[in-house]
Amino acid sequence: MFIVHFGSGSDTLDTHRRGVEKERLPLGTQGLTEETFRTFVVFLCAVMVSMATDFTIREAARSEVAIVLHHRWAMFRDMGQGTAEELDRMVKAAEPLLALALDDGSYRHWLAVEASGRVVGGGGVLLCPWPANPKDACTERAMILNVYTEPEFRKLGVARRIMQTILHWIRTRGLLSANLHASDEGRVLYEKLGFVATNEMRLRFDGEK
Repeated sequence: MFIVHFGSGSDTLDTHRRGVEKERLPLGTQGLTEETFRTFVVFLCAVMVSMATDFTIREAARSEVAIVLHHRWAMFRDMGQGTAEELDRMVKAAEPLLALALDDGSYRHWLAVEASGRVVGGGGVLLCPWPANPKDACTERAMILNVYTEPEFRKLGVARRIMQTILHWIRTRGLLSANLHASDEGRVLYEKLGFVATNEMRLRFDGEK
């Protein structure tokens, strides 16, 4: 389990650009001067930024529960968790719950949408009743779920925009923290957004780890 307490900072695209510039092409074999290569890198970064910002974030409607379920199904598939049969069974079980939660507002999901209307990613938050603790008098817990980006749109800022939208919504609700379970691929982004590992433990009764 990872948790973020609000007020954390974030990095910038300049960090990524500096990382790209360090990976030099072999100038002798490519016939490029260093100045030409630097110009190419700047152009490439500009293209990446343009692609990363050429989408909008909007909240999912109840009628779009199938998209939410796709994000959940594909997220677990890409993490290598579950057979096709198990994933389909999960979707069947989760559909009525998520449809009801979207309807009553206890689950909110946001979509990243291209200008063409194609949904390229999404993520949501489930609000759960939770007893207050000495450091937090809130009686709700925000659990971030179903964060997913279509493979061809990864590393373009989609997940970051989705997460920033979710975290902003949680803050405006007055909650002091948010929780999630991190995949190996998503962990770096979550840590940059301020999430830290907690002391949560789990016991499975079916023998699974």
